[in-house]
Parts: sequence; C-alpha cells; structure tokens
Amino acid sequence: LGLQNGLLANLLADTEKIKELLESPDVAPEELLKATDITFEIQPVVAFVGEDIHFEGILTSENEPLAGREVDILINSSQYATVRTDAYGHYQGKLMVPYWYIPELDLQALYYPRDRDLGLYLASLSPVIKLEVLFYEAGLEVMVEDKAYPGLATTVSGRFDYGQSPPLSERNIEIYFDDVLTAEVIARERFTEAIKIDPEAEVGEHSVTISAVAAGRYSSVAVSVPISLSLIHI
Repeated sequence: LGLQNGLLANLLADTEKIKELLESPDVAPEELLKATDITFEIQPVVAFVGEDIHFEGILTSENEPLAGREVDILINSSQYATVRTDAYGHYQGKLMVPYWYIPELDLQALYYPRDRDLGLYLASLSPVIKLEVLFYEAGLEVMVEDKAYPGLATTVSGRFDYGQSPPLSERNIEIYFDDVLTAEVIARERFTEAIKIDPEAEVGEHSVTISAVAAGRYSSVAVSVPISLSLIHI
C-alpha cells in the first residue's frame, strides 16, 4: 500500500506540473503531449509462489523508442518493481512471484512522464496479463479430549494431510483457546500438545483453534473444534 500511495503521489505531482505547462501562454497544447505505447510480456504464465518469472517489453512514442525511461511493473495495480529502458526502448527483468497464495495475479507495465518528460509525453499502461499462481494446500485434522477442566491441562493433537504434495518436515503452529493465544510450537506431520485451561474460564462450550502459518509453497491453514469445560468433581 505504501508503494501504491507513493506511485499515486508521484502521478498527482506530475499532473500538477503538466497543468502548469498547459496553462502557460508560451506553449501550444498540441505541441506538449505525445502519445506513448508500451508492450509487456511475461514468461512463464504459470508459476509457483516464490519462483522467478521473466518480463520484457518495449516503450515507444510515435514508433520511436524511448530510451532511459523508468517503467513500473504493477501487480494487482500496485507498484512491484521498476526497470529502465535501453537505447532501443527495450526493458526486461525478473521478478519473484509474491507469497500471496491467491490463484491469479494481474500484471501490467506502466510508463508515466517524469523529470524531462513532463509536458512532453502521455502515460501508457499495458494490457493486463494474467499470471496463474501455484501453491500447495494442506488439510488439518484437530482432536481434543472429550472433557476439559478450568485450571488444568488438556491435550490437543492434530495431523496434517499433504495429499500428493511433498510434505513439510515441520511447521509453526499457534494454538488458541477461544480467541486467546495459548501456545506456539513447531509441529511435525503429527503432533500432540498439552495446553493449560484458564482457571477463570466458564464451564460450558468453548473452542480450540490450531493455526499453521504459511510456509514456502504452502498456504496457511486453520481449524477450530469445540471443547467442553466441566467442573471438577472431588
């Protein structure tokens, strides 16, 4: 969001400078703003989170290359990278697919006039290219004891189901009793952990939530199960 706000601030500032030029009596509007065109390609169009993809394109104005200009690469309309065109108006580079764990991203290239180009060129935005994003999702089974008691420990166990995907040797998990973080542990494919119930917890129905944070190519996963608190009978 900070990058996007910065980009918008630059565009607004540049727009004000162009407005001043247009209002100048010494300059004819038709002499100011030349149209620009920008192409954009990526390869591959399907990639895992964390992988690098190659991008390239050409920036021109009236069929002439624009050399030494900055081009912003946008992901879902936010600035993600900036590159500079060469003597032929060509630009290229690599970017890493962000760990956003969403199935599709919109990529575009943006040129807008800065510095010496203010009052000379119009901005140009390439068509959207869809990048199909791959990542793994694991199932999570959580089990708790039938009865638990305020002030005492209870056992929570679980198992990750990685299906046909390569399993992780361990994952960071957080255990919540209702909405309160109770434990943070490193769990293997199967895990068992004892948590202490708050002595002030009310008798009745509550919930235990296991949350595994995203790890590498695996997205996060969270599961909640009910747990019943009873009074201790002496």
